[in-house]
Amino acid sequence: MDAAAAPAQKRTPANDAVIKVWSMCQNIVGSPIEFVPDASLADLGIDELGLAELLFQIGQEFGEGLVSVEDVSPLHS
Repeated sequence: MDAAAAPAQKRTPANDAVIKVWSMCQNIVGSPIEFVPDASLADLGIDELGLAELLFQIGQEFGEGLVSVEDVSPLHS
């Protein structure tokens, strides 16, 4: 997602991280998806394989071990 499609908010490191993760989700899904902060990964069309890819990309971008499957699994249902 480009900055123009992001919610209109003051730029902060946290907001930048949200934009990066949202962009990762769009890349995994393979198409633009509407920004819905409370949507589950399943609602976005991300399955277990997509979850693994998302965790890998988050680790590459922000640091290994930052997020685990256990952290995200309750959010996936």
